[in-house]
Amino acid sequence: MKKLKIVWTLATVVLLVIVMNYQNGTKKVYKVISGDTTKMLKKSNLPVDIKYTSEQVDVNEISNVNIIISSPLSEGSLKVKVKDLKNSLEGLENQEYTFVLSQGTNSFPLNFQVLSEVNGIHYISLIFSVEGKGIKSLSIPVNIGKEVSISQKSKITIRNSAGTPLSVSQAEEVIR
Repeated sequence: MKKLKIVWTLATVVLLVIVMNYQNGTKKVYKVISGDTTKMLKKSNLPVDIKYTSEQVDVNEISNVNIIISSPLSEGSLKVKVKDLKNSLEGLENQEYTFVLSQGTNSFPLNFQVLSEVNGIHYISLIFSVEGKGIKSLSIPVNIGKEVSISQKSKITIRNSAGTPLSVSQAEEVIR
């Protein structure tokens, strides 16, 4: 009878710990992806830069995406269209934000909490525009699920009609 009480008590404690962890919303963040466009090559005439962070989390877990938009422009309205490129992120509706630019600090934060049922890299597209100044588009990656190492990926052999194996590689572009 004494052993049964000990086992019952241990089972209750384990169940309580599991329930408390679930209620606290603990999630495993594999890594934080960050980026800064101030160090990138400028291809647009619109001087807008972003710094961002996004959390790599499990499928159906909430990833916090933090974006800071900055611009040296001192007049006009900065319009920002935000959309999910694959329509696979929940919590991110296609939205448009307008920020008034002034002589002071032109730094504007955007924060999103998104989740997905689909494993992989998803992209949040940001399209910036200032009337009379130009348009610029940037994308932010959000990685959902565990990363698969190259050795774990299944290799599929592609063959031509004669049965000869073909090699497939990514295209590389060189801009000169």
